[in-house]
Amino acid sequence: MLRSYCLKNEKDLLLILAITAPMAAPTNLVGYRGNNYQNYTFTLTGSTTGSLWGTTIYSDDSHIAVAAVHAGFVTVGQTSIVTVIILPGQSSYASTTQHGITSSSYGSWSGSYSFLSAVAAG
Repeated sequence: MLRSYCLKNEKDLLLILAITAPMAAPTNLVGYRGNNYQNYTFTLTGSTTGSLWGTTIYSDDSHIAVAAVHAGFVTVGQTSIVTVIILPGQSSYASTTQHGITSSSYGSWSGSYSFLSAVAAG
């Protein structure tokens, strides 16, 4: 739904920008564990450096910038705005090689996430 706002001063504009601007992505999403089925939007730059467990659904301690490349939502060095969904832990996480990155397999873990969308920043 599109909303319009009547801005009374510069502080109103800054408040709207603060509410709608995506946050910088954390290294991983452990801090979001338990917020199942909630979506979060972050700005990140694709990377090849960091730990990664899973395919399509990643353990929440996986590096989000590496997972975004593995999942095909960004390329290495590309800055994008991504939306993720927090998911319950899985009984296992599969290893695959995608987009030049190999993820690791893992057994049961208590928190997960997956990507919903990405838009190039800028």
